[in-house]
Amino acid sequence: MYKSAQGNYLANPSFEKGIEDWVINNGNDGASAIDTASAINGKQSLKVTRASAGDQFQYEGHNFGTYIGGRTFTLSAFVKTRGITGKGVHLRMYWQDASGAWIWDNTEYSPVVDGTKDWTKLTVTGTAPAGAQSVVGLVVSQF
Repeated sequence: MYKSAQGNYLANPSFEKGIEDWVINNGNDGASAIDTASAINGKQSLKVTRASAGDQFQYEGHNFGTYIGGRTFTLSAFVKTRGITGKGVHLRMYWQDASGAWIWDNTEYSPVVDGTKDWTKLTVTGTAPAGAQSVVGLVVSQF
């Protein structure tokens, strides 16, 4: 999620500060760790070992401090996969109100990546619903 030429709205988009500012759910026996051996932007990435079951996701968002309803946003994430089966990996766009409560309107999904792929850019575009103050990018692995 970029703010024109000035940079990125996310506080820690390439994990240069570890997992700071990210929410991570590893599902049942999944794992997430900072990886310094493979990165596309910066010097680090988040390596996710897929869970055997349960929801597995990572997300970060940006609170604009004012209502953003009606504005259009584009989110992007790079993923690198190895042997992914099932429903694959994709990027979702969600919204939150001023209190941090989720708004389930106008949720958008990127195309799915599965199998073994080098760094692949996932992109999703959506319009903020009424009451939204934050946009959230969530990377999801599903079975």
